[in-house]
Amino acid sequence: MAKANGKDDSDSGDTDLDFDPKGSPKALLTAANRIVALEKPRKAINEEILAIREDLVAKGWSKRGFDAAVAYSKLDPEKRAGIDETYAAARAQLGIGFAPELNFAVAGRKGKSAEDRAAA
Repeated sequence: MAKANGKDDSDSGDTDLDFDPKGSPKALLTAANRIVALEKPRKAINEEILAIREDLVAKGWSKRGFDAAVAYSKLDPEKRAGIDETYAAARAQLGIGFAPELNFAVAGRKGKSAEDRAAA
């Protein structure tokens, strides 16, 4: 069979249909259909996650702080220790210190609305 390079490989037994390194073109349609099917529930889940975050912000919490804490909670303890050490050292070097009194501030938020906390 003639090839684009001008060589005849008819004695090799290979044809354009015998070997396709990318797989069947039908695999593209199958993959696309699977992705589209997965995107539908993912959209609903993302909307629910966004609503949860918006609710926290409406209650006066920082979305950024919450997201950082959730990401941190997913790390293994060794990685957390490295982050804690670096974070504390960087805050000290930047002159912003560390605020252990935040534990008391968080405890004081329990049961209070955003308006009550703003008035305090």
